[in-house]
Order: sequence, then C-alpha cells, then structure tokens
Amino acid sequence: MNQVQKPSARLIVRLVIAVCLLGTMPTITAHPKSAKAATEYAVGSPGPAGGIVFYVATTPFKCGVDLTAECTYLEAAPNDWNSGIGSDPMLTWGCINASHSGAQGTSIGSGFTNTAAIMIACPDVSGSNSAPAARAADIYAPSGLAADWFLPSKDELNELCKYARETGQAAGGSTVCSGGTLRSGFTAGDYWSSSEHNSINSLSQSFQSNGAQYPESKILMNISVRPVRAFARVVSRPPTVTTNEATLVAASSATLNATVNANFGDATVAFSYATTADLSGATEAATGTSVTGSTDKTSTAALTGLKPGTKYYYRASATNSAGISPGEIKNFTTTGALPTVTTGSASSIKASSADLNAVVNANLLKTTVVFFYGLSADLTDGKSVSTRDITELTKVIDISAKIEGLVKSKTYYYRVEATNELGTTKGDIKSFVTSRAQGVTINDGAEFTNSKDVTISVVAPAGSVKVILSNDGGFGSSQTFDLVDATADIAWKLVASRDERLPKTVYVKWVSRFGNETTAVGDDIILDTTIPVLSNVSAEANTAPASAVTVAAVKKSTGAKIVVYAKDANSGVGKIEIKSSKKGKTTTVIYNKPTAASQTVLVKTTAKTLYVRVLDRAANASPWKTVTVK
Repeated sequence: MNQVQKPSARLIVRLVIAVCLLGTMPTITAHPKSAKAATEYAVGSPGPAGGIVFYVATTPFKCGVDLTAECTYLEAAPNDWNSGIGSDPMLTWGCINASHSGAQGTSIGSGFTNTAAIMIACPDVSGSNSAPAARAADIYAPSGLAADWFLPSKDELNELCKYARETGQAAGGSTVCSGGTLRSGFTAGDYWSSSEHNSINSLSQSFQSNGAQYPESKILMNISVRPVRAFARVVSRPPTVTTNEATLVAASSATLNATVNANFGDATVAFSYATTADLSGATEAATGTSVTGSTDKTSTAALTGLKPGTKYYYRASATNSAGISPGEIKNFTTTGALPTVTTGSASSIKASSADLNAVVNANLLKTTVVFFYGLSADLTDGKSVSTRDITELTKVIDISAKIEGLVKSKTYYYRVEATNELGTTKGDIKSFVTSRAQGVTINDGAEFTNSKDVTISVVAPAGSVKVILSNDGGFGSSQTFDLVDATADIAWKLVASRDERLPKTVYVKWVSRFGNETTAVGDDIILDTTIPVLSNVSAEANTAPASAVTVAAVKKSTGAKIVVYAKDANSGVGKIEIKSSKKGKTTTVIYNKPTAASQTVLVKTTAKTLYVRVLDRAANASPWKTVTVK
C-alpha cells in the first residue's frame, strides 16, 4: 500500500508563502520604484535563503501561486542541499499517465505554480501517484530560512543552465543555454523542469554543451533535480527584538540578553535599565553585541557596578537603517541583602572576662561584625569590640570575641551588630553575670550588716567538691557543704559579740575530690544592729538652687534648707531619707561623711511639713522626725 501524504496542511503553508514569497523573510517589493530602498543582488551572490542567485530580471516578473506577485531574482539551492551529499539526486518526474492542470507553465515565474499543481495532483510519498522530483524541491527548507522552494519551469531551468555552464549569455529571452564550462557541483547530464509536456512526458534540459531542451518520459530515473526559488528585492525593515531573561546575576553585576533578527541589515543593540518599572528617570544604557543577517541571534551586554539587593528593570532595543525596535520590559534582582544575625550565649565566663558569641550570615556581601557590651540594659554605656570582616559570603558563620577587664559579680549586657553596604543589622540584647574571684565573701563583699543571718559565697579552686565553714579559726565548730562546679552560696549565721565594732570573720577550707583540705581563708563583716541617733532636724524656707533635691513635685523654685544632726557609733551614718507626707514618696540623700555631726540638705518643695530619718551603713534606720519649714 502506498504511503499517502495529505496535501491540505502543506498547501495552506504554500498559499501563505505565495502571498509573500519570502515566507519569514522581509516583505517583497510590489513595484520597481521601491528598489532604491531595497537590497540589490547580483548573479553569483549569496541569496537571502542560503542559495546562489543565478538570474536577475531587468524588470520584475510575475510569480507566486497565481502569478500576481512580482519577483526580480531566482536563486538555486546550494550544492550541498541534498542532505550535504554535494551532488544533485536523480529522480523520476512521476505523476504519470495523466496531464495535470496548472503544471504546464514554461515562463520565468511559473515554476512555483507548476510545483504547487503537481503536489496537489500527486500528493503521495511514493508509488504511481507520487511526484519525486517536485516533492524533493517542495520539501527542501533550510533551517531558519525560506520554505518556498520549487522545481524550476522550462525557462527558469534554462537560466539555471546558463549559470551552471557559465555561458556568459544574456539573461532572459529565448536564447537556449549553450557553450561554457560546467561549474563544480552540477551534474553533466539532464535536469528536470516542472513544465509538463503531456500525460507521458515532461520537459528536461541537458546541462552538457548543447543545452538542449526536450520531452522525457516521466518515469526516467537518470535525470537530476535542483530546487530554486523566486524572490523580490528585499526591502529593509526594522529589526525584530525579544528581551530575554537576565543571566549571571550577582550582587553588583548581571548579563542582559536578547534575541534579535536584523532583517537583512546591520543592527546595533542597546539595553536600557533602571530601578523604575517604566525605565523613567536615571536610565542608563549598555551596548549589546551587534547582529547581522536574517536569522535570530543572541545579543548580550554585561552590567557592572549595580547595587546589591536591588530590583532592576531593563529592555533591549535594536536599530538598523530602517528604524528602531524595542523589546518588552523585564526585570531581575541583584543578589545580596542586609546581614542576618543571632546573638548567642556568652561562654567561658570568668570574674574579669567572657567570650561573646553570635551567628552571622553575610548574605553575599562583605560584612563587618562588632559586639557591643556594657552594664546598662539598653547598652547606652556600651563599648564595642571588633571581630573581623566576613568573606565567606555564602555561609552561616559562628563569630566569637573575648572581652576582658570586667568586674566580678556584675551583670553585663551585650549584642552583635553586622554591617554591609546595605546597612546594619542588630541582634537581640542578652546578658551574663561575671563570676566571683576565687575565695569567700560575706553578703557579696559588704562591709556592714544589721543581721546575723548572712550569705557566704564561695568560689573554690578547680577540683574542689566540698567546703568547710566555721566562725572560729580553729574550726572547733564547723559545717561542711557540697560544691557545684566548685561554687556555692550558703546561708550562714554569725556569732554576735558584745562589741559590735569588731568584725565578724567566717573561715573556710576547701576539700578536693581526694579528701585533701586546704589552708583556711576567710572574710569578715561588721555586725551593726544598733540604730543611728537622729538628735535634731531644722528646716527653713529658701529659694532652691538647681542642684537641690526634689522632695515633692513643684512648679516653682521654692524649697527649704534642712540641717540634720545624727551619729552612729558602729558603722556610721549612711543616708538621709526625706518625704513630704507620712505615706509620700521618699527622697534619699547620701550622708557625705559617716562620722560628721551634721549635714545640710537643700530641697525643692512647697510642703510646710517634712519627715526625716537617717540610716546607718548597716541599714539600721532611726525613727522618723517631723520638721516644720519656717
């Protein structure tokens, strides 16, 4: 059974091509007067569809499926058109035992019509109802170029013979090809035309010296085939441009891409880009690679100096002699962002030093990391300690910094900050408490206490597991306590003595895991349980200076001068407390010299009655005294 190819789809394509013979090529010239704006070709020059021009008409000839279009040139398929073999195939004309309407044309321009008619009449791929010679020409379509090739008519074949034999004969007319020498790539034998002679024969032509044209049986298999096509002067038109996606996008660079068809011209390509969606404002331009020819080609432009983490909009445009064509606007976003940071927990905490830790992601940009630390919870007193610049731009990095010169038993606040060219990111504020120095302290090193119940804080040497406490150096009465990580806070009771001015000492021994006891160490504190004496208070009105303390909120600079007379025989007077009512807010003033007999205090207040008391340095408080402002 013969394989049949339906003609409908192919014919539709050919009819579309016939309207403009160049298919995907630029528009054909409708009138000779347009030639001054068109591309000119000469015999022997490359044709627009990849062939060789072999005929140039002095005036346009009728061409196309209905011979209403006008063409000027004929080009022949290149020597390697037959799948790169380099020689023309020998095929039967086929379609025998019948005449086919529309396939009898012999003039220049009728080959396309003949071939279309043959393919309608004999659409099969093989068998008696096939046309191998016409089919070979009809299906020839170089990649990316025209698809309107056909088997030449009698007169078109004669012009091809003149070119193939380099006869030097004038184009056109009734002169039969003769003489000359056959060019390489052509067969020294007969070639088929598309002009049908009758139901049995079709016209062929010898490409030998005599160039004779005569009818040959359609079934002969020793006759060669060479496709040709007709085209008009190519009128220049603007390029076609497609803006493609950007590639190689980095923090400060990117490559812009476009597909451009120069449409038979020389096209320059430019890319416009900006941070505005409509490319308005400070738009910059980058030159893309130039494009020539009539096929789609890629043009690129490398951008540098871009801002990281920024969205850019861009568009390609191409210009040739016929005008400029813009592509659509696309966008890309450069890589990079603000650093991301996490403040970690402090480690290796000692009495005077600690290690601060954090995790930082540079987010593709060179980043500098700094820790801030201080004693205030909001870091208003913060000091900075630099770590290093991060160059591992694609990794999450652990960062550490050692801080020294700290005060023991203090709460320190800290956070990490990382900066790149987009700005600074701050981590959460965290805190740690420095450890105590090795040894023993009573009430965290206080000098005085008003209670026999105190807290003993011990920091033992490494390897210690227990601590022995005693109120006497001979350890006649003692207690043993377990240590955790060589430290402990122990509730302890002092032994009172008759003279409270003498310090109370607590003695300590460390016990190692091997049971060895160290030499005793200790700390002392003054136990003061006696309240201070507030012997007298006087107050007189005056204008309060700016340095006066406020006892009650006032709207004018009225106040009082208070003279406080107090003493404490053990720990000394430590503070003065003043308030304007029995349940009012207390204002505290430091007693500058604990052993002084009196101290003057200037206050801002409108109250006429004040309440005053004193506290010694062991926090024992005197009774409140009421004083009238005179």
